[in-house]
Amino acid sequence: MICPYCGNEMIQGFVQSREHLYFNRGNKARFIASGDLGSISLSRFNLIKAPAAKANLCKRCRKIIIDLSD
Repeated sequence: MICPYCGNEMIQGFVQSREHLYFNRGNKARFIASGDLGSISLSRFNLIKAPAAKANLCKRCRKIIIDLSD
């Protein structure tokens, strides 16, 4: 994938965590992120693997694009 910000080639991979990953609206991070009504889940639940989301990383401009379609 080509970075839409700088045109550099992006590195394909995953964003992973022991817990689910959430996007929460607002300008402050929460101490304990949880899947409340305003949250958007970025990772899928899987009993065998840790929660993960497909992503592409641009090392030049330090941006990550997460693919929520899978």
